[in-house]
Parts: sequence; C-alpha cells; structure tokens
Amino acid sequence: MDNPTIKYYHEKMYLTGDLVYYNDQGELVFAGRKDFQIKHLGYRIELGEIESATMGNQYVTLACAVYDNKKKEIVLFYQGRIEQDELRDYLLSIIPKYMVPTVYYHIDRFFYNDNGKIDRKKLEQMYLK
Repeated sequence: MDNPTIKYYHEKMYLTGDLVYYNDQGELVFAGRKDFQIKHLGYRIELGEIESATMGNQYVTLACAVYDNKKKEIVLFYQGRIEQDELRDYLLSIIPKYMVPTVYYHIDRFFYNDNGKIDRKKLEQMYLK
C-alpha cells in the first residue's frame, strides 16, 4: 500500500495490525491491536493458536483465550467435559509453556456479538476485574 500522505513519490506502507490515534500534540499513540496477537513474557503469541490447541482436545467443545492486561495473564474460557487441571496438562503437552493459560474458566455458555462471533469484551467485563 502506498503512503497517502506523500504525493510526489511512492513510499511503501505496511499494515501491522496496530491501532493508533493522534493525540493533541500530533503524536501517534498506540491503542491496541486489530487482531488477537499479544506480547507475553517477551513472546509474541496469537491467542487463536491457544484456542486451536484447546479445541484439539476431544472433551472441549468451544474455547476462547483473552489477555488480562492488568494482571499480565492469559485467560482461557472453555466449554466441555474436562477438568481444569486435565486441560492444563493437555496444553502443556502440545504448546510451549509460555503459551499455556494461567487462568481457566469453565463456562456454561458463550455470548455472541452481532457478527455471530464470541463476544470477548463481554467475557472480559464479566470475569476480569
């Protein structure tokens, strides 16, 4: 993509997934990410990879991973017929330890947004205090 602020020559721009805004001084301020990539313990992690690994367990029917920025913890919400300790042991056997969630919530039902996707914001509001 070409930089729209330069009219006299082509300058390449790359979409990073970062969300930013201009503050009163005209500086760019980082506001978050458009995707679900986090930085945890110095590693870049896609939360979707944790969800996929979790869903690979035959006793899990649905999973959603979020990051608690205040506590710096990966939180996993899941449905299924498996205990938290079993699920943690399963994840430790297939993904790196730095990706294994710290907190687990076994929930009865997920909330969905207007697009039919899991409502991560609602989960965060209800469980992350």
